[in-house]
Amino acid sequence: SQEILRNHKKQTVEICSGIEELLEDTRNNPPKESEMMFGPFPSVNKLYGSLSEPGAITVVGARSGVGKTSMGLFYNVYLAQKNNLDLLWLDSAEMTIKQLQFRITCGLTGGKVPLWALREGKWANNEEWVKLVRSATPETKKIKIHYGSTYGLKANDIIKLIRNFSYQIGKEKKFLVCLDYLKAME
Repeated sequence: SQEILRNHKKQTVEICSGIEELLEDTRNNPPKESEMMFGPFPSVNKLYGSLSEPGAITVVGARSGVGKTSMGLFYNVYLAQKNNLDLLWLDSAEMTIKQLQFRITCGLTGGKVPLWALREGKWANNEEWVKLVRSATPETKKIKIHYGSTYGLKANDIIKLIRNFSYQIGKEKKFLVCLDYLKAME
């Protein structure tokens, strides 16, 4: 099927004729659930399955300020931690690294320590929050999150940045990419 897709410019192909065989083969040889990258939201997993299949692109869109970055960071940090994968976080320098670090810590506490408390240092005034933060910080040493700015880059430049990252960590190594702040491009 990949060969058919590669040759799509040369001809059109009818793709429904192999569905029955695909379904039967998948029934007889189901993928191992442990190899699928299910995220931290059981309802999303039940409804859609994995949002992070290799080679797939998932787009989350909503109005400004509703939590897309927080949700994307939480989701991808969870996957990176669970699957021992590097995460390449790309954005247009809209957020500082410090802001992202606070959000990562908030996510690693399961959201139990509010973002505002981390930003203002008030987490130290609550014994439960102190325990949660102290248990989350060792986890930050286990995961690798790389930041790249896409400010002023065109689509091909972003692709080059991702490709260069793959060479940097090892061309055959799997990793996650999250492009936060997607604007219409040429």
